[in-house]
Amino acid sequence: MSVLHRAKDRWLIWFACTKRTGEGEWFKDHHHWHSNINVFLDSDELENLDLLFDIIRTSTRSVLVILTAELPKRIWCAGEIVTAFKNSVLTVPAICDGFYPPSAEQLEILPTLWAPQQTQLLANSGVELKDVAKAYYWLLNELSPMTLPRFGPVWKREASVVVALKRCGAQISGSSSRMLEASRQNVNAGARILITSSVADAESLSTCEVFQNILQSHLHVECAVVHNSLQMVRWKRWAYYFVVLFFRGMLRDPLFAEILDSAFHAPGRSLEVVTVLADPHFDFRSAESYAYEGMFRDEDHFSARTNIQRLAKAFRTLLMIVALPFTPVDSFGLQKKQVSEIALRFRRYKERAAAAAMDEADDDIVRAEFGEKIASEVGSEEAFLDEVSMCSKFSDTVSI
Repeated sequence: MSVLHRAKDRWLIWFACTKRTGEGEWFKDHHHWHSNINVFLDSDELENLDLLFDIIRTSTRSVLVILTAELPKRIWCAGEIVTAFKNSVLTVPAICDGFYPPSAEQLEILPTLWAPQQTQLLANSGVELKDVAKAYYWLLNELSPMTLPRFGPVWKREASVVVALKRCGAQISGSSSRMLEASRQNVNAGARILITSSVADAESLSTCEVFQNILQSHLHVECAVVHNSLQMVRWKRWAYYFVVLFFRGMLRDPLFAEILDSAFHAPGRSLEVVTVLADPHFDFRSAESYAYEGMFRDEDHFSARTNIQRLAKAFRTLLMIVALPFTPVDSFGLQKKQVSEIALRFRRYKERAAAAAMDEADDDIVRAEFGEKIASEVGSEEAFLDEVSMCSKFSDTVSI
C-alpha cells in the first residue's frame, strides 16, 4: 500500500477493535472535514500483523484506541497496544457506550481467551504475552480517556471526532467550527432519501451513516438516516425513497418496527422502497417465516401502538424486494462500486436538473399544506433524538 510510505508526522491510526467496524469507517469519512491528517484503520492490514505493528513502531504519530466490548477478544488489538506501549507512541483511549474495563485479574488471564495459533502469531511478530497485561493496565489506568459516543445527534458525535483529533495532536482546520455548526443546524428536513435499519444497534447505525454519505456523494441528493418514528413522520413529507439495510435481528427490533409502520402508513408521500443486504448473516428464510408466523407469537415484544397485522404485511413487502449488497467490511472502493449499482434504483434522480425542478414544485404543495406545523417542529427534533439515543444504549435486539 502506498500510504505506508508517508512521513511519520502525517499518521494517525484508528483502532477499530473488530474486523472492520462502521465506527472506524464513519470516523474516516468525517475526520477530513476537520483535519488533513491521514487516518489508517488497522483492519485495512490484518493479513500482515508484522507490517501492522511495524507501522506503529516507525510511521505513527499517535494511536486512538477504540474501547468496545470486543476489545479483549482481538489479538491484533493486544499486539498494537503492546507495540504502542513499548515504543512510547502517543496513545488516546476512547471509551464507547457499553465498555466496562476489565479488572487486573481479568487482564492477567487475557491471553487464555485466545487460541494457541493466535498467541503464536503474536510471538512470531515480536509481541511477548507477559507484556499484554502491562500494556492494558497502562492504557486503562495511566492514560486519560475520552468519550466516543456511538449514538445521538450526528453533530455531537462529530464534535467528539474533533476532540479525538486534537488529543492525537492533529491540527484542526479553520473551517471545522463552521462545519460543526452547519451539522448542528441540519435536521435533514428536506432529505429525499430516507435510510434506516436496526439503528438501536451501534454497528447497524454506523453502517447506515457510511452508506448515507457514499450514496449522497454519488447522487448529489440529500439523504438522511432515520432514528425514530417521529423523524419518519416529519421527513416523509419531503422524501421519495425509503432505504432499508438488512441486519440480523432487525425484524425483532421494536424501534425499527415503529419506523417501518410510519414509513408505510403515516400521512405524506408514498415512498418507493429500496432494500440493501448489509449483513451476510441475515437469513431471508428465517425472516420470511418470522414475518408470516413468528411475530404473532412475539406480539408482546412490540409497542402497544403497533398493529401486528399491518406490520407483518410491511415486513413481507420488504422481503419481496431484491436486496442488493453493501458490505461494511470491504474496502471503500468496493463500497463505492456497490453503491453505484444500488443508485440505479433511484430512477427519479437519473436526470438531476429535471428532478430538482419536480422536487421544488412538490415542496411548494407541502409548504402550503403543512406550513404552520412545519414551523412549530423546528427545534424540537434534537431534544427528541437525545431522548431516543439514551434508550438506544440499553436496547437489546434478538437475532433471527
